[in-house]
Amino acid sequence: MKKVILLQKYIAPYRIPLFNNLAQYPDVDFTMVYYGTKEKRRIWTHFPQKRFPELQSKCLSIKVNYEQNIELPVSVLTDLNKLRPDITICAPDFGGIAAYLYSKKSPKGKYIIWSEATHTTERKVSSAKKYLRKFIFNNADKFIVPGQLAKNYIYEYVPLAPIIYANNSINENNFTISKEQLYSKFSGDKLIITFSGSLVERKGIILLLNAFKGLMKEKSYLKERCFLRIMGVGPLDLSAYREENISLEGFCEGERYCNLMKESHIFILPSLQDPNPLTVIEGLFSGNIIIVSDGVGNYPEAVRDNGLVIQSGSSAQIRKALDFILNLPREKLTEMALNSLALSETFTTKKSLEGFVSALGLN
Repeated sequence: MKKVILLQKYIAPYRIPLFNNLAQYPDVDFTMVYYGTKEKRRIWTHFPQKRFPELQSKCLSIKVNYEQNIELPVSVLTDLNKLRPDITICAPDFGGIAAYLYSKKSPKGKYIIWSEATHTTERKVSSAKKYLRKFIFNNADKFIVPGQLAKNYIYEYVPLAPIIYANNSINENNFTISKEQLYSKFSGDKLIITFSGSLVERKGIILLLNAFKGLMKEKSYLKERCFLRIMGVGPLDLSAYREENISLEGFCEGERYCNLMKESHIFILPSLQDPNPLTVIEGLFSGNIIIVSDGVGNYPEAVRDNGLVIQSGSSAQIRKALDFILNLPREKLTEMALNSLALSETFTTKKSLEGFVSALGLN
């Protein structure tokens, strides 16, 4: 029996199915330890039932802005010393520092870095943080990453790093549609283009809205073919963009959110930088054509004959991509959406669990 501690700043609903499965896996004694608080943007209220023990470490949390807190864990190292794990899974942050210090004090205590960071998301990292990460990375036992871009980032620090792939996953049962449902929705009159995410500049939402409005003005006949649905809240005020073909849904979650994703035909996320957004996976399971920027960390795995990858930071690129997709025949659009359904099978909780089990040396 291996005692496994997973360090998380806080729990996110989409992580719970994976952690439940990990906690129930034979030969694993699993505990979740939290060492932070949710950022202002994290306003979920719907959570699946948790089937694992939890511990909240003492921490000092300072809210910086809508997306970021400064976390100063106070007791996480003490908690590790009490729990005495064989393996700690952590991120390369304060949790990683605590795991490193514990591994030095306890010879049996190893740690695995679980990271979604990419070169794009980390391009502004300070020299001090880079040095700290290199130190933590070089002492890690293994690495868990969700995709190729995250793997490339690890190799920059540790060229021969032992890396295990474990896809990001969601509660797929809430989003999965059948082929029959997909055919039915693509036989309708209008195509629904969906954006889901925080309303912040980093997500490229203003670029998207300007591109969409410009395209509708240039090619007014497209107004009869589509509308844009925006799901999310944030500091940006988008009220000036509200019009006939643009729906601002605000904060959505639970059954309503899942149903809106399943009704959608095209999911678009033109982020300037985004590590490994779960909304892309939601789009796959719900049978959406995918349009993402090259700033989105999971584009190599999530876009394969089912959509387009565009240059980040370009409203013109967004406009061109939408124009291209919206003028394709319905048969071609349906084929691309079916490819999304096929790709979704590579993002299941089961496959993610297999990666974690492999990293723990249990298979």
